Amino acid sequence: MSNLDSSDEKLILAKIMKFCAYRERTWKEVDIKLKECLATDEIKQRIKTFLADENFVNEERFSNAFVRGKSSIKKWGKIKIKSELQRKRVNPESFEEAFESIDNHEYKERLKGLLETRNTKFKDETGYDRKVKLVRYGMSKGYESDIVWELVNTILAKPEE
Repeated sequence: MSNLDSSDEKLILAKIMKFCAYRERTWKEVDIKLKECLATDEIKQRIKTFLADENFVNEERFSNAFVRGKSSIKKWGKIKIKSELQRKRVNPESFEEAFESIDNHEYKERLKGLLETRNTKFKDETGYDRKVKLVRYGMSKGYESDIVWELVNTILAKPEE
């Protein structure tokens, strides 16, 4: 912290460090926060260098946490997660490894559970309408079309109880 000279800079750094310590952050989020703090370009650069050196911001760590959370808690598919990471301007190399941590069997089971639950809501629908609605739902959650179609066909092929 010896590079940081002014008291304003130290206050901004303390605020940003607290911001980064609360949860994993992206560089885009840090840039927005620095802009809110009205930091000059020179101060922004020194603070970002400090954050990188001290490992306060790590896009690989962020990607792992984001993928794990959105996949298991929100039950999003890989397409939606990837799209959101790109929107957050996370380096693609940082999140490719995070996707490998998703177990394919659990991934399909998660989607199957979502589709089966959704299927119970369409009691009055005909076979075609029900199929279309289930496929749209699976795709809207960000799952790949081939997996969605496979599971929808499997679910609708089972006799209803």
